[in-house]
Amino acid sequence: MKRILIIISILIATITSVSAQNQKEVARFYVLEATSNGIDVTSQVVYNDAYTVFYETDEGLLYMANVWERSDSQSWGPIFNVEYEHYPETSSVYESDEFIFDWAFSNTYDSKRGICEVSLSKIYKPEGVISILTLREDSGDVTVYTGYMKGSVNFSKYY
Repeated sequence: MKRILIIISILIATITSVSAQNQKEVARFYVLEATSNGIDVTSQVVYNDAYTVFYETDEGLLYMANVWERSDSQSWGPIFNVEYEHYPETSSVYESDEFIFDWAFSNTYDSKRGICEVSLSKIYKPEGVISILTLREDSGDVTVYTGYMKGSVNFSKYY
């Protein structure tokens, strides 16, 4: 029995390692401020070296992962139903792009799975591009990350 468990463990580790190698990171979102249901959780997020990453699989699917490095946990899964809106600069607002999509996520730290609506806004200010990532769960929970992105996601490829 022990031998079978060891073989299964090795197979799972191999499969996980192979799938991890078949991902291409396309953008990483760095969090500078964070709220959960309106409560400031910036210190927790920063302490855990949290970030959100977008990556493409070999099959051409776009995935998103919300990673908390220090606690070695993440929520991850594919995105779909992508919608895009461009807002030109006016005398009262900066130019911006907004991407709204659904994210089918699974957590590594518990058995929770689900689909949540995600909004990614990119606001083009003179001092740089500000990004706001909002996650709305079916339960009503809302998490908002404000920060910046390294890299660029061409969402039009996934409409």
